[in-house]
Amino acid sequence: MKTIFYLLFVVAGLHAQQIAGKVVNSLNGEPVRRAVVIARAQDADHALSYATETDSHGQFAIGDMEPGTYLVSADHQGFHFQARGATGAPPPPLKLERDQKVQDLVLRLIPTGVIAGRVIDEDGDPVRGAEVEALVSTYGNGKKQLNPVDRVRSNDKGEYRMFGLTPGTFYIQASVQNMRGPQDMPVRGAHPPEKPAPAYYPGVSDEARAVPIEVAAGAELRGFDIRLSRQRAYSVHIKLPSKPDGSHFFYATVAGGRQAFSQGDVLDVVDLAPGPHVITVVQREGEKESYARVAVEIVDKDIEAGVQAFSPALDVSGVIRADDKKTHPWENIRVSLRPDGDAPNGPGSAANADGSFVLRNVRPGTYHLTVQLIRPVPDTYVKSASMGDQQLADWKLDLTKETAPLSILLGTDVATIEGTVKNAAGEPVVRARVNLIPYGNSSGRMDQTKFAFTDDQGEFNFKSVAPAQYRIFAWEDVEQGRPQDPAFRKRFEDQSVLVKMEPNGHEKVQVTAITAAAAKKAEP
Repeated sequence: MKTIFYLLFVVAGLHAQQIAGKVVNSLNGEPVRRAVVIARAQDADHALSYATETDSHGQFAIGDMEPGTYLVSADHQGFHFQARGATGAPPPPLKLERDQKVQDLVLRLIPTGVIAGRVIDEDGDPVRGAEVEALVSTYGNGKKQLNPVDRVRSNDKGEYRMFGLTPGTFYIQASVQNMRGPQDMPVRGAHPPEKPAPAYYPGVSDEARAVPIEVAAGAELRGFDIRLSRQRAYSVHIKLPSKPDGSHFFYATVAGGRQAFSQGDVLDVVDLAPGPHVITVVQREGEKESYARVAVEIVDKDIEAGVQAFSPALDVSGVIRADDKKTHPWENIRVSLRPDGDAPNGPGSAANADGSFVLRNVRPGTYHLTVQLIRPVPDTYVKSASMGDQQLADWKLDLTKETAPLSILLGTDVATIEGTVKNAAGEPVVRARVNLIPYGNSSGRMDQTKFAFTDDQGEFNFKSVAPAQYRIFAWEDVEQGRPQDPAFRKRFEDQSVLVKMEPNGHEKVQVTAITAAAAKKAEP
């Protein structure tokens, strides 16, 4: 249903349902002028939402509103809206009755932060055009990783400035991309060219040694210079079984998505750092592709390699069924293959209305099967997956051998959990983050994890829970993504609640909230 926004300004004589209030800076309480205030409708029977701007005193009013439930938030450049409660919590629902006027709303905007510095080389000279990324630590696909949230380039003085950063912990990485020079062409010889190597602040190549940067609300941090060291770049020269012609050609892909194309019967992959590399050589004939993997270890010289054999691309078919034998909205489900290692994402496909699916042009290799509910399939969970008559251990597929159709089974014997979160004094904790994490035989099943926020009474509930053993953690506040890290979570297991959910079961629990101070102290 299309949402309609009414842009309303502060006027006299507003009547019927109305909301009014002010928008302030969370640090100093000063009014924020020209902030956009949005009241988003949450009722299924109508979809009228409203918006207005604050005046010079930070005041706003929206009148002539329909009765209903709304989420009211504010937005302004240079600020981040955060509702009361744990980080990421949505604003509390505002139920507006007929003829009701709510006059005292206070919306707080948190000033965003800045990290600035220079990218320099070993001699202290500026590196222009370097790509600088701000990264945050998350936990996904079964492991800890750094994900970019912002990206800029250094100017002619090597300077960079990253702004609009929400309060939190960041890592900064700088790298030189798409450099033009001798390293872009195949070079043979005892002294290959050097290039600046990627580095994390303050100038280390190892992610584990990167120094985190804490950005407080409104902070403007300067002097975070990143020093890039030069390292030798090498080439791998791959002998091909034939020369490309009008009907077919060869190319190679390496980690990060870089590609190299052959000019003759040798394919030159250049600009490689010392260390292990896996190169995928692709032979394309018309619309068909076949693949060969070349694994090399670069030490201190170029490498000559060859291709043993090519394997054709695969079409992997399958079907989705439910244990209740009924038809469900299968087209709401997407099946994907995630390659092992650092390779880019693999193929995926939404299921057809009959539950069938086909993943086309899959490269031979090892993958992790993922089943994603694009939109909720009511009262179901992913129960099992198999290839042929073999259950998939840890949902891993080896597509370097013979394949068979996939079979994915949805379970319908779901359970429910309801509970309350209280602090040490026994008081309900409003807008606490609650994480449901599978343990025991289901440990590592990220698709079975859930999270919620408590309401104004400190209550929460989880629906469509797969039968399994879980721990429930509640947090006054915690950095987003941190509860997915097993090492972090282990420190608080004695403050969690262990539950075993039976098929079609129901549990009611009470959880004591982990304080924001304790969660912050445990962060690295």
